[in-house]
Amino acid sequence: MPLSSHRFRTIYALIHSHVSLPTDVRSKEDGLLLLTALLNDIIYMQRCYPTDTVPSVGHTASISSSNAPLRNPYAPLSSLSERSRLNAALNAALDRWKEIFQPTTEKVILALFYFCKLQVTCPDIWELPRLAGYMTCHDSINNPSPPSRDGGRRIEIPDEAIDFAWLVLDSCNMELETLGNKLAIWLPVILFHSALVIWQRLRFRSPADTKYGTLKILSMFKNEIAQLPWACCAKMQTTLGRLMNE
Repeated sequence: MPLSSHRFRTIYALIHSHVSLPTDVRSKEDGLLLLTALLNDIIYMQRCYPTDTVPSVGHTASISSSNAPLRNPYAPLSSLSERSRLNAALNAALDRWKEIFQPTTEKVILALFYFCKLQVTCPDIWELPRLAGYMTCHDSINNPSPPSRDGGRRIEIPDEAIDFAWLVLDSCNMELETLGNKLAIWLPVILFHSALVIWQRLRFRSPADTKYGTLKILSMFKNEIAQLPWACCAKMQTTLGRLMNE
């Protein structure tokens, strides 16, 4: 581990268990390393068990939160039961990480934690940039024609995912003015994808559904991204600005 002699694999196994972590594993560096490893495993698991291998995308929320398939040792092995088991295990590890590191961690690291929870809740989140017509690094930002989009595809966004998206924004907002050159490199990615989660939910809402406002609320994410120094931020701002005006 960064600030102790403990082996990473040992500590990472403990975060998945109910055994207490050593008292000298509490630093922000320790927390960030473990959280990054958890996010890596979440993405790897979701690539191994994509949502198109289970009955339907619309059941994603119930799959990620239901413990029913996990408690029956006689349930037949399937992609659904294995994904459910792994989702529950990773969710429990994230909750344990929060219990241990939240009191001492920085806001920007906590923002990454909420993004991990968002990733578990909304496994198709990495499809959203393509659906939004996000211009890749090979596209010119001055090109007025956005890339091709699969505008008819709908990804179900549960209420819990919206809550985590707002928590990402709130955690990022608290630190932007003081971080200076120490800005966390994950900020643009998690802010942009959180904004797209809200966009996806709003674009398919019914006319009577005003619970989460209108697409203009994307401006809050756009304004935070505008304060960041990386080249990708300009393209993200352009995409969000276009989505707001649709």
